[in-house]
Amino acid sequence: MRSILIVDDDATSRYGMHRALEGNYRISEADGAAAARVAMKSEKPDLLLLDIEMPGETGLDLLRDLKSKDPALLVIMVTAYGSEKVAVEAMKTGAYDYIPKPFEVDELRLVVAKAFERLEGTVGFRGPVRRDDRRKPRHAGIIRTR
Repeated sequence: MRSILIVDDDATSRYGMHRALEGNYRISEADGAAAARVAMKSEKPDLLLLDIEMPGETGLDLLRDLKSKDPALLVIMVTAYGSEKVAVEAMKTGAYDYIPKPFEVDELRLVVAKAFERLEGTVGFRGPVRRDDRRKPRHAGIIRTR
């Protein structure tokens, strides 16, 4: 079963994402960057749902740090500050996609499912997907063999 680490300082947001995704994935949670680093080592998640605005270290700072250590890490940013500028910065930093808060449960499920489909279908692909391209196949040209 694929695993997801939800990193958000807001317990209500973590709960909502957890409830939306439970049953299909193994879910763990962290309430900030420090807890996320600990969970990354112990849980080794396949995907992170990472809030951009958190006290102390921001999600973008954590994203930069994690991507410098593991460029293939799959991260979807979640933000209540859904400006295009923030989204573009997250994508340039290496986020796979982003979801603005408040989000529709179906949209969250779709973005996560599509991220995992791409993870299973290609090696090394972690590029951004524009909202209108989600249903179009895109890959890095490298096919995973088992």
